[in-house]
Amino acid sequence: MDKCLSRVVVVFAAGLVLFIPAVEGACELPASSLRQSIKIQDATFNQAYGLTLEEGLNCLREVTSPWGAVNQSLRAVSDFYEQFYAFRRICQDPPASAQSQAYPFSLGVFGTEQGGGTSREAAAADIVDGLRDMAASFPLDKPVSVVDWYLKATSLFNRLRDAHVNWRNGRTKVDSALNQFIFLLQDDASRNVVKFEVSAADQHVTPDGTAEPRFTYRGKTIKTIGGMAPMRWMRENLLENDAFNYPYKSVGARANHMLSMGQIGLAWLASNMGDVSTLKPKATVVFEDSSFLTWSWTFLLLTKNFPGCALYDGPCYSRVLTGTLDEPSGLFKSAREAWELLSNTGTTTTSKPPLTNEAVESPDEELLSMLRQDASLRQLLGVAEEHVPGTEAHLRSLVSNPSPAAVAATDRNWMLRPEDSPQHASYGFFQLKTDPDGEKYFVLKMTRFYLSDGESAGFDYMQGFVDFWKKLSESAQSTGVRRLLVDLSGNSGGYVNFAYLFVRVMFPELPFSKVCNEYDRPIGSLYQAWSKIDETPLLAFLNDTVGLARRSKELSSKLAELVAVTRRLTKVGLALDILEYDQIMILQSAIDELDTGELDEKSLHSMINQLYKAASSFGNPFAQSLGGFTAKGTDFDPYNTEVLKSRGGVNNVPFTAKFRVEDCAMVFTQEMIDALDGVKNPFTEILFLTDGLCGSSCDTASRTAYLLSKQQLAAGRNAPRINFIAQGGLGGSAAEAKTTLSATSFPGGNVMSNAMNYVYNPVFSASLFGYLAAEWAGLEDLKASIDKFRYLVPQYPYYWSRLPKYAQSEMYQNELGPDSLPAEYYFFPTDIYLPEWYSDVRGMPNQWNESELSRMHNDAAKAFSTEAQLFRQVDGELAGPEQFLVGSAEG
Repeated sequence: MDKCLSRVVVVFAAGLVLFIPAVEGACELPASSLRQSIKIQDATFNQAYGLTLEEGLNCLREVTSPWGAVNQSLRAVSDFYEQFYAFRRICQDPPASAQSQAYPFSLGVFGTEQGGGTSREAAAADIVDGLRDMAASFPLDKPVSVVDWYLKATSLFNRLRDAHVNWRNGRTKVDSALNQFIFLLQDDASRNVVKFEVSAADQHVTPDGTAEPRFTYRGKTIKTIGGMAPMRWMRENLLENDAFNYPYKSVGARANHMLSMGQIGLAWLASNMGDVSTLKPKATVVFEDSSFLTWSWTFLLLTKNFPGCALYDGPCYSRVLTGTLDEPSGLFKSAREAWELLSNTGTTTTSKPPLTNEAVESPDEELLSMLRQDASLRQLLGVAEEHVPGTEAHLRSLVSNPSPAAVAATDRNWMLRPEDSPQHASYGFFQLKTDPDGEKYFVLKMTRFYLSDGESAGFDYMQGFVDFWKKLSESAQSTGVRRLLVDLSGNSGGYVNFAYLFVRVMFPELPFSKVCNEYDRPIGSLYQAWSKIDETPLLAFLNDTVGLARRSKELSSKLAELVAVTRRLTKVGLALDILEYDQIMILQSAIDELDTGELDEKSLHSMINQLYKAASSFGNPFAQSLGGFTAKGTDFDPYNTEVLKSRGGVNNVPFTAKFRVEDCAMVFTQEMIDALDGVKNPFTEILFLTDGLCGSSCDTASRTAYLLSKQQLAAGRNAPRINFIAQGGLGGSAAEAKTTLSATSFPGGNVMSNAMNYVYNPVFSASLFGYLAAEWAGLEDLKASIDKFRYLVPQYPYYWSRLPKYAQSEMYQNELGPDSLPAEYYFFPTDIYLPEWYSDVRGMPNQWNESELSRMHNDAAKAFSTEAQLFRQVDGELAGPEQFLVGSAEG
């Protein structure tokens, strides 16, 4: 059936049943949907339309893109991730990857029963073939609705649950069209966005106890939503629905993120949404007192950017938005000019014709940023300013009535004092506290492992952390305190070298090979084509006086052609903005040499030699910024060795050799060795407290230290006893919570956030200078191999304003053994469950609720008495591998 026909009307006539397709509704804006203009201070928000799920989708279906633009975008992004995405194979079917783990570990793989609560089917995401299949499904030359391609592609990427990657993290022109819509869960009575709070029904918190989540809305306790317990409804409709981008493989971590945003309001920019058509439009909410109301999925169509459209003229809005999608991004325009120039260089193969046609901010945070800035938007959604973290009103609400906990916070030792940061930011603090039993412990709260330049004001975080840790260590030794609670709530990660510095102070005696984890990268067809380019004939030519003389004579009648090719390729480099000043000077020198009308052997040799050196100066352009090191600390190029692995059900997938990263080597330089001289870890028991959102470098820091602790103790060596304690999640008993709640999220290697500078520019520059050198030398076979390589370079996506971000390397945790999978695809259940949800304990100091923060620390400190799981006694003897394995179903 044609995609534009969605409903069937059944008509009875003369005993016959006729099925008549009904054309789907156009963008209709009922008069009742209009919400009048609002003026707050100097900000005016014009009209907005509140549309039902069906009405909003009808309007979005009328927003179309040219077939060629859709086809090119889908295929270009597919090509890009096929060549560079570290998990391109494993994500197709994670459990089908060959793996084994070293004792004492037995972790579940994402998509298995022990994999964090996600089924094998839901865990599978073949983004490469999925995008290509989608591109092939659309009829040739027919406009394609953004609902059918953009939202569905977003759903495909959402299934990755990879916080380093989403469909639109390159920023696209389609975003500007879709972001005229806000998608929200609406209270039909007030027409405001739904916001709620959740807490444990039993306020007496006991580690590894049971948490029954109590949802409250407008002061009343919710009994059911859509006939289900509230958490079950949230899980089925939001957490496990790929319409929503919750980029955490642990379902419990997704719950914590969603619930924290629920205090502000469940609303998203439409560009972040996947396929929402499967959602039930409404849900009846029943309260404990038997009263009820209705929540509805709603699209809010903003009108301030449509001055030319009359009221209720839905087709006009659709036409305007469609019109914005007829033109490509500026990035694509410059690339298209470059490709057209390349197609006229006399190359030996046919270049790809262009068809006619950012550590990642979460979707919730993106809308939250708008709420901070736009008072009229807060008014429209019914969100009070004091409920939006980061606003002045929110800060005033936290400090207007100082609590005893806030007063007690004055004895903190800061790594960077908030008052020394232009944005009142800090890496964290440590503080001596007393648990409910009167025992002392230190709290070390780490907000993030990086601050932006605007936040840090030039603070040296490496030396700053060394000094900070020394002060904490000295305080612990002078007080005799041996227990440390490391609060990593909401820590989204940061710099890799900072993460490994954290591991070093935890285990100052361990060597480089133990502290630094291994990484590898996939080898794609693009690199394989590059590796087959044989530069030997060019080197031989430079040493062939006879050949140089012959070529010089040949060129005497072809100088105009050589000038044209050189000028054209120079324009390519300038159009793509890939040339440095010294490279431009080399090309200008070449053109000036040709403009003299003469080219003797000496000049020819000199110019080819300069072009060759410019091309070879990049070395292996795919290894730019890689900085690979062996276990002994020797630098090497991992691409020189190809290793075949079984991933995602596919055998013989090529990868580089494993390597340690330069970011870890940085904490073993002589300068750092001197800085860390005398540093000790005085703590014998350490708890890492998280909400499951400790991500990327936060995982690298805490998980590496954790696994080293388990392995060292299992081997009978002295080491601090480290456990994770995670709060909230889906609730239930400790055993139930641990099946879905990981302490950390998205450990996936390192993210490539600037592919333009570190991938495309080196690749294009090296091939450009190599091709020119071959052109000047008259080496047709070398030109052909370089051109074949260039042909495989993915195009820039038609609508994208910058190249997508991606995880470029896979990280392996050393202690899991040489045959383990990348850490990204293991579920690491928390050791101890903290059965409560705490509000406003993440982010920067001006976002904290000090009473909640103190309560969380005191509750978590009760777990210090919990026996470490790996070393629990069984009938008076140490548990063996058959009785307890870290990561096993027993939790």
